[in-house]
Amino acid sequence: TVEMKFVDRYHEVFLGGLERAFYRWGKLVSRHPWPVIGTTFTITTLCSLGFLLFRIQYATDELWIPSSSPFKENKEWKNTHFAKNTRYENILFKGDNILTPEGLQQMYRVHDRLMQ
Repeated sequence: TVEMKFVDRYHEVFLGGLERAFYRWGKLVSRHPWPVIGTTFTITTLCSLGFLLFRIQYATDELWIPSSSPFKENKEWKNTHFAKNTRYENILFKGDNILTPEGLQQMYRVHDRLMQ
């Protein structure tokens, strides 16, 4: 039938061509193994030269944020003016009116002890 003729023709042209090409390639490799090994090694080496310049970027802002973004300037300012890995603590003072001179002095003493 028509479909079988198409499949036979496809097999003959495409798959037959692949079979012939790989058969010739196999003969070439078996007759001249050292040039094939050398060529393969050379091509692989040339394609791998880019890895000499390869580096991994862990800073996500370097990957995704444009260099002209104001965010980068603000982040640099924050990093220079505030220490990294700073741990902030909150202390709650309780009383009727903690803004008296005695309350403020107590807050300062606590602050002073924490900063030592």
